Amino acid sequence: FEAIQQEKINAVGMPNIEKVENKDDALVYEATVEVYPEVEVKAFADLEVERKASEINDKDVDTMIENLQKQRASWVETKGMAKKDMQVTFDFEGTIDGEKFEGGAAEDFKLVLGSGRMIPGFEDGIIGMKKGEEKAIDVTFPEDYQAENLAGKAAQFKINVKLVEKSKLPEINEEFLEL
Repeated sequence: FEAIQQEKINAVGMPNIEKVENKDDALVYEATVEVYPEVEVKAFADLEVERKASEINDKDVDTMIENLQKQRASWVETKGMAKKDMQVTFDFEGTIDGEKFEGGAAEDFKLVLGSGRMIPGFEDGIIGMKKGEEKAIDVTFPEDYQAENLAGKAAQFKINVKLVEKSKLPEINEEFLEL
C-alpha cells in the first residue's frame, strides 16, 4: 500500500501479489493492480446543446391519472368465471409422462390472466374456471425454454382454483390526486 501511495497509483482494488522471493535478506515480490483510466476532460463551454421543449396537454394528464389508478388498483373476489385481466389464486401440479418435475408445482400461486408469465396455453386453460373448480390442462413447453430438460416436452397440469378476483380501481377524488 505504501508503494501504491508513493507511486501515486489510482488503484481500483486490492493488489495481486506474485513471485514472492527472499533475496539477500530482502523480500522481493511483484504486485499487479488494476487502475482507474485516466480521462482528459476537454473544454465543453463551446458545445451546443439543443433544448427540447415538450408540452403537456389534458390528454397526457388523463393518461397519467389512468396509469396511476391502475397501479393502485385492489383485488376483490368475484363468483364469476376467470377472465383476462382477473387475478386467480390456485394450486398446480405438473407432470411429464406421469412423472412430477422440479418447479412444476405450487400452492396459492397468484396470476393475472393475460400477463404472459406462464408457458403458452397455461393461462388459456384457466380462463373460464371458477373458485373451487379443478381440472387438468395439457400444454407443451416451448422449444427454447430455459430449462433444457423441459424444452419441447408435453406436460399436464392439475389446476385447483381457490380464488378469482377482479380489479377494483380507486375512486379519483381529491385524496387520490394528492398522493
